[in-house]
Formats: sequence, C-alpha cells, structure tokens
Amino acid sequence: MGAGNAFTVNRTGAVTANNVNITGGSLTIDSKFHVDPDGTVTAANMNITGGSLHIGENFSVTSNGTLKAANANISGTITDSSYTASGTVTKYATDYGEEDVTRIRKLLQGIGNITIEDLEKYDMDGDGRITEADLSTVQKLAEGLENTVSFPVSINISPASTNRILTTDNVYLGRDGIYAKSLVGQTVQSDAYYALNEAANAYVQGASGSFTTDDGKRITVSNGIITGIQ
Repeated sequence: MGAGNAFTVNRTGAVTANNVNITGGSLTIDSKFHVDPDGTVTAANMNITGGSLHIGENFSVTSNGTLKAANANISGTITDSSYTASGTVTKYATDYGEEDVTRIRKLLQGIGNITIEDLEKYDMDGDGRITEADLSTVQKLAEGLENTVSFPVSINISPASTNRILTTDNVYLGRDGIYAKSLVGQTVQSDAYYALNEAANAYVQGASGSFTTDDGKRITVSNGIITGIQ
C-alpha cells in the first residue's frame, strides 16, 4: 500500500511516512519503547542527538550540555579542571536587635575579641570583616527599616592550580599555604585560626600587623608573611 512516496506499508508491516500525526491510542515498539496517550514515554535505551530536555521548571539540559537542577544529589567523582558553586546568604530582621548593634559598636572600638560566631552573624556583605557598613546594615534590620539583606557567595575548586586550589571571595588555599585578605587589623578568637596558621605556615597576603587567638597567642605578620608567634 502506498500514497506516492509520502506513505508506504510493505508486506512485513514496515511503515514509511514523511509526516505522522497520531491523535489517539498509544504507540508500542516491541517491549523497548512505549508512548501512552498522556505523553508518558518508556524507553529501554534513548539517545537524544539534538534539541534540549526540560522537566517542569526545575530541571533542564541544553544541547551544549548545560545542566540546571533545583535540587541535585550528586555522588561519585566529578572530573573537571575547575568548577564553581554559588548561592545567596540572606539575613533576616527578626534575628537582630539593639543588643547586636551594641555588640558591633564595642567590637569596632576594640572592646572584646571577634569570634567566629560574630563574623557569621555580623558580616553583612560577605567581605570577611566586621565594618562600619555592617553596623549600618544591622541597625536598619534592628529598627525594622529593612526586612532582609542578601549577598552572593561562591566557592571555586581548581584541583590543578598551585596557589588557588580552593577559592572563596576573601580566602584561598594553595599548596604552600592559606591566603586571606582580611585578617590583619582584627582580633580573632579561634584556636582554629592559630592551628591553621602554625601548621600550614599560612600567609596573610600583602599586609602587616598582628592579631590574637583566644589562647593568648600573638601572631605578627610583616608584608604578608608570619614573622612571629608568641
């Protein structure tokens, strides 16, 4: 049976068609491929050679291999020369009050040690420091002038790099030590900082000054190199 070259069916049942529109029923090819009337596709082996793949609003793969997933659980080994993970940190007004404003003012005046918890709560722009700008932002949240404050964060991993294997906005880890942009000039309360600096012979890039750990150690830095621990 045939209709010119547009549609043919031979004696074995093979169908050749230039344009097929199936308006009902289902399509089954042996037990390997099946399409239900609702569009559900079951395939034992599918090779997509063009176009893109979209599943709702949360998953897509483009023809150049770009994958977007709202909630991905990846295990095993990821092989690449460099890759970056990014996100957003959001601070909420309900978490801040006048006591936080007072705490930051004291820290900026050099009263008390800046703890890891302080940096986590009061660094409002992700620069790794507590500054007058952070105080202003906390005041707005505490007074209800702002409901939320957000800033982007990212981390880059480059296994083949010598000096920047792991990089954040303000700190990077190389094979010869840890580099940080914003430690000098602040008093840091953390045994972890002391342990990292001593064990890894860390460098504070391009700065001079000193800071104190909570166990009383005084670390002196000259031109980005740790020159003394007392």
